[in-house]
Amino acid sequence: MKSLFHKTSTFPAIILLAAALGGCGGGGGNTSSAPSTASNSSQDSGSTSSSGSTSTTPAQPAVPYPAFTPPLPVITSHVAKPQVIAHPIVIPVFFPGTPDQSATAGYLQSLVQSNNWGTLAQYGVTTATIGTPIVASSNPPATVTTTDIDNFVGANAAAWTPSPTGSEIYVLFYPTSTTSIANNPGVGYHTVRWLNPANFNSAVEYAVIPYKSLQADAYLIYHEIAETATDPNIQGYYWPNIDSTAWLSMYDGYMELADACTATDFFPESDLGQAEHAIFSDANVLAGQSPCSIPSSAANSLQMFGGFPVLTATQASQKSSLNPNAQNIDHVVHIAPGASVTIPVKLFSYGPLPAAINVQILQLNLASDKSNAATFTLDKSTGNNGDTINLTITAPSTALSGSTPYITFSVLTMVRDSSGNEHYGYPFPGMVVN
Repeated sequence: MKSLFHKTSTFPAIILLAAALGGCGGGGGNTSSAPSTASNSSQDSGSTSSSGSTSTTPAQPAVPYPAFTPPLPVITSHVAKPQVIAHPIVIPVFFPGTPDQSATAGYLQSLVQSNNWGTLAQYGVTTATIGTPIVASSNPPATVTTTDIDNFVGANAAAWTPSPTGSEIYVLFYPTSTTSIANNPGVGYHTVRWLNPANFNSAVEYAVIPYKSLQADAYLIYHEIAETATDPNIQGYYWPNIDSTAWLSMYDGYMELADACTATDFFPESDLGQAEHAIFSDANVLAGQSPCSIPSSAANSLQMFGGFPVLTATQASQKSSLNPNAQNIDHVVHIAPGASVTIPVKLFSYGPLPAAINVQILQLNLASDKSNAATFTLDKSTGNNGDTINLTITAPSTALSGSTPYITFSVLTMVRDSSGNEHYGYPFPGMVVN
């Protein structure tokens, strides 16, 4: 069976936002210096007149965080009972040139006991163990392909674990001497090798990390292990239960649990000593909390913020009609060919921000010939928690048709702190139909 890749997202929306706003940022989100004392433009404690006297205008009530709780999906599966690796056995595979081997092994031991790892319990992934590290006899070539890597795993898996349990996750740490992994679907990735395509139990789950150092790539290790454990062989958690057409358009078809928080800030994980991303929490969504929760002690990282496009019409989902765990509904805005409609975009933040929220719109499914290009116009490009920005969308003059009779777009947000560091908000998709 052909391997199916799950990529670590530095998804295009975030890259394009950084470029458009004059910044740079890979990996989605950043850890920046401590923000200055935040203010919210919707809050007013009175003003001083030009003569110096204090206005008698009464203070307005403080805007809560968040001022608006955005309706988020929970992440489910396309199968009735999602498959997970409940008790992973994580086995690092090093090469002679892999850096920080001892420290990486120690990090893995700490990772599976960390607070962040505990997020996975709600999906059925609990205790994990770290197997004895494997060190290959020689370094890989400077250039390899994903097929080369898959063949390497296939040729060695039986020797690595003569009596597999089906819970093994091999993590391959490629040294910097391997300068190119052709067809690499992301920064890192996880996939499956079938030792016997006719035997479903012969699957070997593995992740690939182009590895610079533990400090640089600790987040990527956790990201790929968490996704392998919660979505082995694309039988686990990767499918949003509502608005799946738009969400999956933004995540290239796979909204896995780690991908779904890639846009939010890194934060220093106190019990790991490394910068991490959160893992998407369905439990938090159901409780009305941020799904990508950052510890309140992480002073240099901002809580989740963003802009939500309010779409009031619904239709049967273009993507999830066969998904037993989905609501099979897409929220849309109807716009006739060549016509324009204005919708509200509601800004929110789960905590104080050091500056106003910058907003841009990106069309996700733009055709190569731009024949389906829509026009997006904001009445203002910045705002704060609790503000509403008006977005006018003009549909292309030609009717939307064919295999994708719709337009998907994303509301992108960014805050720049007092040190000039850029923090990306949570991207929310929207959908246009005629």
